[in-house]
Amino acid sequence: MKKFFKKIVYFSIPLLFIIGIYVYSFSFGSFDFYYGRVSSPKQNSLIIGNSRAAQGLVPSVFNDELINKKNKMYNFSFAANYSPYGPAYYKSIKNKVDETVKDGVFIISVDPGSISSNTDNPNDESLFIENSSFLANIECVSCNPNFEYILHRQETFYKKLFLNKIRGEGFLHDDGWLEVNLEMDTSSINKRLKLKLQEEGYSAKYHFSKKRYEYLEKTITFLKSHGKVYIVRLPVHNSILERQFKAFPDFDKKISFLAKKNGVKFKVFNNNQGKYIFTDGSHLYKESSLLISKEIAQWINLDQ
Repeated sequence: MKKFFKKIVYFSIPLLFIIGIYVYSFSFGSFDFYYGRVSSPKQNSLIIGNSRAAQGLVPSVFNDELINKKNKMYNFSFAANYSPYGPAYYKSIKNKVDETVKDGVFIISVDPGSISSNTDNPNDESLFIENSSFLANIECVSCNPNFEYILHRQETFYKKLFLNKIRGEGFLHDDGWLEVNLEMDTSSINKRLKLKLQEEGYSAKYHFSKKRYEYLEKTITFLKSHGKVYIVRLPVHNSILERQFKAFPDFDKKISFLAKKNGVKFKVFNNNQGKYIFTDGSHLYKESSLLISKEIAQWINLDQ
């Protein structure tokens, strides 16, 4: 019997070591672009939105520039198929905010996709694209290690390695900012922009969702109980902007109405002067991310 238990122990040690390395690997910022956000502690101030905000808004800049330096900013943005405004993201935001904070700063990034749906019935929550995502299927977004996320298997270990090579060289910083490094020569940028614009029937597929609009308002209301809320629309390439306008011509009007109704500030940032650089027309390159983060911080300071 003693020999039997010794064999179990000898077998278990390397197995536990392998499991430990596997779990620990999720915390590598260059391997998993989401795990850090669902394994970090609850936060006092948040940036929320999709991948445009995840790559485009840099918490360290806000932490340096904002007058209110008490509560450090954290980027809790994900991607279009994970964090459009809806029940899954709303639940995760509520679980991520420290219940005791009352003087936080919350930046909500919006764009037409964040309150739209490409289903036949854009108001049917059962059809929302994020329902199968990890955000919809895990309860804890501040557990470390987060076994719920690891076991959900949204992407297997090898699939994640493969996809991250396609996505580009990225690194998820401890503050939630996703830094993406791609070839930024003119030819590479134009090629990625062309791919973005090749999606046919964009304006016909994406429809305004009253339900998502309501969840955006619920998110604003919730965050207002924990501090000040600011809504921003980040710049995109003019070709992307034209496509968005065709699909959702009264988007800014709807957001302005919501902001005024709830007593929060809303600002549209555009690229009319061509001062921002995009990796693919939709996402800001890191140098422009630093620039616009500083501009938004200065705008927020005017309200402090």
